[in-house]
Amino acid sequence: MPLLEWKEDYALHISEIDEQHKRLLQLINEFYAAIIEQDVPPLGQLISGMLEYSSYHFATEQRYMEQNKYPELEAHRREHDLFIARTQGFYERYKEGRFMSSLEITNFLKEWIADHLANVDQKLGKFLVKKGLS
Repeated sequence: MPLLEWKEDYALHISEIDEQHKRLLQLINEFYAAIIEQDVPPLGQLISGMLEYSSYHFATEQRYMEQNKYPELEAHRREHDLFIARTQGFYERYKEGRFMSSLEITNFLKEWIADHLANVDQKLGKFLVKKGLS
């Protein structure tokens, strides 16, 4: 059973962004499945993969915001920066050999992404759709 499933409530109706959001959910679900099945690849690999893809995705969103002069760009960018900083912190802890729970990381990812999709990104989606994007 997936940890986080795509819901139509998450859709921004901007196809490029929606496809990337689905990929983020897939990454979280793969991470969670590996933990449940006790078939966990190196934790650092999982965290760095999330960092890499989320950075790529955030750059896409920020490009849309800049090109369309989104009035909440800076606040939205700060949300992204906080996510990257927190996830980078997990990665640093891993590299230093400090204990961390896979569930701690999974819960953070699940809660942050679900909240971000349902709230922060919805404002962006409505703004972009009003601008005629899809």
